[in-house]
Amino acid sequence: MQWGSRLRIVAGFALAVWVCAEAGAHQTPRPEPGMEPGSEAAGSVAPGGGLAGHDREYIPAGNVDDEPAGNQAGTPDDNPAGNPEQEREEQNQENGDLPTLPRGFRNLTFGLTRDEAMEELYEDPGFDFRGDPDVSFRGHEPGGVIDTDGFDFIDRGVFQFYEDRLYLIILSLDGGQLDYFTLYRTLSDRYGMPTRLDPSQAVWEREGVRLALERPVSVKYLDMEVFDRIREEGRARETERGRARREFLEEF
Repeated sequence: MQWGSRLRIVAGFALAVWVCAEAGAHQTPRPEPGMEPGSEAAGSVAPGGGLAGHDREYIPAGNVDDEPAGNQAGTPDDNPAGNPEQEREEQNQENGDLPTLPRGFRNLTFGLTRDEAMEELYEDPGFDFRGDPDVSFRGHEPGGVIDTDGFDFIDRGVFQFYEDRLYLIILSLDGGQLDYFTLYRTLSDRYGMPTRLDPSQAVWEREGVRLALERPVSVKYLDMEVFDRIREEGRARETERGRARREFLEEF
């Protein structure tokens, strides 16, 4: 057989093999028994693990908008309502249940005369009161001031008078035994949330009394009625002083 004839036979055989392979690649495979379309076993796995064709609803992972109410993170069912202190304060205000602010410390209350306050200081174990050496009279404070050392939790007490009546108490406390936040929590639990709050102080004010907790650790009691009167009188003095100054200048 000549070489040309042999080459034509080999090429024809290779072409037949290629045609058969292409036909087999496009043939639809016969389903296995039990896997025919419409059977329960034929369900395919949906993205995320759900079975296509079943009644189970598929919820994409991370999409909380489709979750039932109450199962979403951050819902009221999982997290209690906001600040309990604020809620308590609002409830107290609605019910008128805010307690009365103290008009002084222990038996040292607004309105005592200087002599009466001195007697109380002698008896109070929280103060190292020495009598007259702790009493002073300042030109701008006509009622006088008692400035005394304290014991234990109290470092120092200042008691200020106007027209011989106690109207201001300042207690400087021992920061080694008491801290600002402990006192703030104590006063808030007892008298409600403060009227004013800033980084330097917390202030409770009502019914003519101002109670202030100041940093580092001091507590002030102020009779607002007396304080307002002093402030008005001070303004009147300033006005009179300004008038006298103008009249003096007119003399030149």
